[in-house]
Amino acid sequence: MTFFAWDGPLLGFLSRLGNIILVTLLWLLCCLPVVTIVPATTSFYYAMVKSVRRERGYPAREFFASMKRTLLPGVAESAALLLWTGICLCGRRYQILQGNLRMERIYEALLLLTALLLPVFLAVNSRFSWRLPELLKASFFLGIRYLHLSLLLLAGAALTAWLLADVLPIVCILILPGVWCYAATYPAEIMLRKITPAPPEGTDAWYLEEDPKREKRSRHEKRG
Repeated sequence: MTFFAWDGPLLGFLSRLGNIILVTLLWLLCCLPVVTIVPATTSFYYAMVKSVRRERGYPAREFFASMKRTLLPGVAESAALLLWTGICLCGRRYQILQGNLRMERIYEALLLLTALLLPVFLAVNSRFSWRLPELLKASFFLGIRYLHLSLLLLAGAALTAWLLADVLPIVCILILPGVWCYAATYPAEIMLRKITPAPPEGTDAWYLEEDPKREKRSRHEKRG
């Protein structure tokens, strides 16, 4: 295999980068109504891990398949998230004006917990068609059980936001969120395996497969 071959590393990298940009663009467009942030980001993760990382299906098709599944409940979840965040921010502001340091810290802790569990919630939501209480319960369990991975996801999201806001040119918004989402699938999938039951026989359990590159490398090592 040469570097410039059809199945070589250069074209493979460019193809994957193109898919990342495509899914990122779809995510940005679907986030514009604001109340679709949760289903759009859920679909962003779903298409990234299934189509871009696992190379199953087409990125746009997988993205919109997830949007169709999660749109209606996701709009309600987005509204609830915005309302909850607004309450916490207003409550914190009010306690600052009142000089109540203890209550101010409580609101800050609630905001931090929300930010910590949100990436986990989105990953869980992409995999399971559960009701909101079950999604929240699973997200809390995984977020606390794998606190180090939750902190990693939060830190990566914060770093991405900071780079886009203060460091990199605006055009990077078409690439950087997708690159981060792709990287985030690795710790997130470790967490999801903890609550993923064994699939029934005959089920297309693509989420339990190895990455295509890893499978090729394993076959090559076996032949060697």
